[in-house]
Amino acid sequence: MENDGKFIAARGRRKEVNMEYLVCNIVGLIPCLDTARAEITRDSKGEEIFILRRIALDEASIRSYNNSIGLPLKIFRLKESPKYIIIHSDVMQAMTGAGIQGIEFRKPGEAGDFL
Repeated sequence: MENDGKFIAARGRRKEVNMEYLVCNIVGLIPCLDTARAEITRDSKGEEIFILRRIALDEASIRSYNNSIGLPLKIFRLKESPKYIIIHSDVMQAMTGAGIQGIEFRKPGEAGDFL
């Protein structure tokens, strides 16, 4: 996951229990929004995405990007709207299998600013 994100060691306390964990900053950006199928509202100039109501991914763009860097990014941010983190199903299964909590997973067609 070296090219997908940068890990930062962290410590915390929760209900008098000391915990050590890693926080991942997802740094990979892939331009892969399928603007023809996504539901988008742009800013007044028509340049920037103001609201992304429904995400649609261009799988060919993801494959092309991954081929260009020589490895598959399995977790990355949507370049057109970086607040969205795209996770491969393998990563999702590993995270849920490890019991990681506090993350909501949605399929692209079911994800957006108001969904």
